[in-house]
Amino acid sequence: MRKFFVILFVTSSFWGWAQIDEMLAKQYFQDGEYTKALLLFEDLYKKDNNDNIYKPFLETYIQLEDYRAALKLINKHQKSKKHYTTLYAIDEYRILGLLDDTKGQGKTRESILKDINKNPGLAYQTSKQASDIGLFDLSLAILEMAEATDPRMTFHFQKATLYAELGEISKMYGEYLELINQSPSYVRYVQSLIQRNIEQNGSNANNDQIKQMLIKKVQEGQNIVYN
Repeated sequence: MRKFFVILFVTSSFWGWAQIDEMLAKQYFQDGEYTKALLLFEDLYKKDNNDNIYKPFLETYIQLEDYRAALKLINKHQKSKKHYTTLYAIDEYRILGLLDDTKGQGKTRESILKDINKNPGLAYQTSKQASDIGLFDLSLAILEMAEATDPRMTFHFQKATLYAELGEISKMYGEYLELINQSPSYVRYVQSLIQRNIEQNGSNANNDQIKQMLIKKVQEGQNIVYN
């Protein structure tokens, strides 16, 4: 930390103090000094409520387990960023979960999926934001809603990844096979992913699952090129 302060002193003549405060706040956060970080983020956010401040500010509240304050920050930020409310609703869903507010979570989830139904083009970014913070089930639901709304949209690779995170290996294989059927150029890449999964699990169950799914696809007459 002492070396960090020396760097701040040397660079302060080149950068504005706001940037220095932001660096210091993030350093406090990394060092686990969340109360100190919070004080700086509060001041920084008042001056400029951009996402680069909002995100670590929110994470600081979460680390301090001040979920009510976190929810208040999200609602305030949503109002100031009216064109991106769906993305911030993901944060709201997360915090409501931490508050064990099942009813509130359900309403927020419904609101998110309605937004995706109206604008499926938001699906990829919104789903990624959910998966990045471990909300795999919600992330999957977002992609499924987009596919149902616009059949031209497909997310086989993303869904396979999410199924893997959720431990639903059979469904993961199914999405990989659909991806190959749709885009044969992915066959080698998918082969390597499946092989890696089988090797890591070291179980014949995975081999049996993939064989059964291949047989089923062949019987259905799909153009499976995996071999």
